[in-house]
Amino acid sequence: MDEFKKGERDIYYGSIGNGRKAPQWSFDVVGTKRTHNYSQYSNPVFDGIMQEALEIVEDSPERNAKFKEAFEIILDDCPIICVHAPHVVNACRSDVINFHAYPSIVTYLRVSKK
Repeated sequence: MDEFKKGERDIYYGSIGNGRKAPQWSFDVVGTKRTHNYSQYSNPVFDGIMQEALEIVEDSPERNAKFKEAFEIILDDCPIICVHAPHVVNACRSDVINFHAYPSIVTYLRVSKK
């Protein structure tokens, strides 16, 4: 994981399970210096709009308008490519133990070192 945080990677593929319906997850994925921002994308305007949205009461038209405004920035800048997969698929070798697939939490395939 340290390689990703330093920007030393050839590819990063990550997924958010189908239980994450709230748009807040995108702040952790592309917000400046946020937990899962492995692309090292930074846009202070996006960060400000997302912070404003998170301070507004959930499920309100004002909050949804802020999310829409923030997502338009992400669509224009394209720091990540989002792919929709209608089915969650997990696999592992028969000799792997203690692997549990949960479709509503984050699953990552990590590839590092150039």
